[in-house]
Amino acid sequence: MTNIHFEIRHLPLPLKEPYWLAFGPVSTFDTFIVRAEGRNGVGHGEITPLPGYSFETGASVRATFEELASSAGLNLSNCLNGRRESAPMAMSGLAAAADAIELGDERILRFSVGSSIPCVALCGGTEPKDAAARASRLSEDGYTVLKVKIGGDVQNDLRRVEAVSAVLPEGALIRVDANQQMSEADALTFAKAAGDFPIELMEQPYAPEADTRMLALRDVARVPLMLDESIWTRDDIDRAAKLGMDYVKLKLCKHLGLRENLALLEHARSLGLKVVYGNGVQGALGNRQEAFLYLEAGLTTAIESNGFSKIADHPADPGMRLEAGALHLDGVTDAKTLFDKAEPVATLDLSV
Repeated sequence: MTNIHFEIRHLPLPLKEPYWLAFGPVSTFDTFIVRAEGRNGVGHGEITPLPGYSFETGASVRATFEELASSAGLNLSNCLNGRRESAPMAMSGLAAAADAIELGDERILRFSVGSSIPCVALCGGTEPKDAAARASRLSEDGYTVLKVKIGGDVQNDLRRVEAVSAVLPEGALIRVDANQQMSEADALTFAKAAGDFPIELMEQPYAPEADTRMLALRDVARVPLMLDESIWTRDDIDRAAKLGMDYVKLKLCKHLGLRENLALLEHARSLGLKVVYGNGVQGALGNRQEAFLYLEAGLTTAIESNGFSKIADHPADPGMRLEAGALHLDGVTDAKTLFDKAEPVATLDLSV
């Protein structure tokens, strides 16, 4: 039996401007960097909790690792599986760092340098005219898939989507994301009316505990449907297929590390589900690992790994950029410098 030595550090990342989500603005990514060292080398992982999306916070992540650091004789597998429900994002970052040792940390962080991946762009604007102007600019910049946030006023949602549709070039698509914020009546209204527009998918209208409402929505929807916040485990993917969903959304932070992400991507597609992948609330390390997984899995939907582009001043070279509607992998993502600049939180030695 061998041990892996983990170090967890805290690295807040202020954003260029607040990132508005349905449950409020985010002005700083409350990020933690994990470094793992084992017999076969070194690996890195990232944890960026998002209160509102899930129950984890920066304070709860810190408390999880401080509690683990005070314990002795822990096993990595038992630790991950025993805490995946109470601290899923924290455990995902821990697992990702361990997996990176085996998959090759340097290989992941420099994977497919010189390639590019089609990327979604967030199209803001609370009024139709503003949303259309933003959509026009994004289309000119080369984006062919735009994300529009909905929920709260269904008639205004439909007017904004109509305005955005009117300025899009032929073949461009709109992802609408409700972030759990729609009433059943509004979701039914939107899903029936939005069939007149180039909607790629409608994402997570209800909270996960209301997933059974998706059956009724499926019966009337004229647009494809996707679950995001409801999808954390293999069983969740199975349930999405039984509900008749068209898509599921996976993110590195929701699942236990790199290898589980790859397994879940394969499982979803084996059930006939399409997959959207990536996280808009993630730093460069997590987004680069997501780009690696996207390419390894052979995905083709526009990736959502654009969180790093929202950061005001990168503490290290991200090795990536967004341009002309794509995520460009220009160089190596500098995980070592990210870790070196972060504040120590806890150290763990876990047997494997």
